Amino acid sequence: MLAGSAALDAGEEAQAEALLRDAFAIARRTGVLNPVYVPRADLAELWAFALERGIEPALADRIVRGRRLAPGPRARRVATWPWPVRVEALGGLALRGGAVAARTAKKVQQKPLELLRLLVAFGERGATTERLAAFDTTVYRLRRLLGDPASVVHCGGRAALDARRVFVDAWAVEWLAAHAEVLRATGCLAGSLRARPRHPTCTAAISAEAVALAGRCDVKCFVGE
Repeated sequence: MLAGSAALDAGEEAQAEALLRDAFAIARRTGVLNPVYVPRADLAELWAFALERGIEPALADRIVRGRRLAPGPRARRVATWPWPVRVEALGGLALRGGAVAARTAKKVQQKPLELLRLLVAFGERGATTERLAAFDTTVYRLRRLLGDPASVVHCGGRAALDARRVFVDAWAVEWLAAHAEVLRATGCLAGSLRARPRHPTCTAAISAEAVALAGRCDVKCFVGE
């Protein structure tokens, strides 16, 4: 496992995948699941890589949950990481893992959904709150809707979905579009896409999805006069 971590740090993803498939298979068979010589941040990256490549996914999910590993940079583009909340914004708005798990919004209040669309459109940097109508009440309702009080952060006059607790498929696609050339050069673009079967499988289509995101999110009616 340590060799796999070193290979991953060096950018040798094919070698890392081969090493980790062997190491994780041994871990599953022997029950030795908590190597003390791998730092938590590195361990999170290893298991995120495993989930991304489909390496022992059940074991990876169990380890991440059991050790309460915080998602690192790689995990933030992996939909199969055990996120408290997943927001699917491409092709419609759907919530997974929270209090609501439905594509339709007919049975929930509209203002929290409008705030959710706004926060998705603004990305991890968040949106300014000065002109947001009835913000405190609406963010409280959105947190209840997502089923996670820590899912929305409010600091310095800005509000944002917490990227450590909420996975947004549109953000992952934007990341892939921004890093497509590097991923293609290292041979891991296909691996990154494997965990997101709903997403387009060509870079041009991914870029088009990212560019059109704000328009599809439809953030009308929430910003005050």
